[in-house]
Amino acid sequence: MDQQSELLISLASASAANCIPCFDHYYQEAVNHNVDIEEIRKTIEISARIKSASAMFTKKAIHEFMGEDSEPIDCACYPKRREQQDKSCC
Repeated sequence: MDQQSELLISLASASAANCIPCFDHYYQEAVNHNVDIEEIRKTIEISARIKSASAMFTKKAIHEFMGEDSEPIDCACYPKRREQQDKSCC
C-alpha cells in the first residue's frame, strides 16, 4: 500500500474512532508527506457519513432491544432498500 493511502485510511479511522490525538498525528504526517488537503477533506467526509449511518443503526437496534418502536431508517445501505437504490448512504 502506498504511503498516501495508508495516511488517508489512518485519518478516516482516527476520525471514526473520535481519537483527536490520533487524528492530529496522522494529519501532521499527511501534511508533511504533501497529501492533498482536498483528498483529506473527502476522506473525512466519507468517514463521517459511515459513522453517521452506523449511529442510526445502533440507535434503532437499542430501541428494538428495549422493546420500543423505532423510526424506519432511510438509508440505501439498509437491506430492505438495497434493491431500490443504487447508491449507499455512506
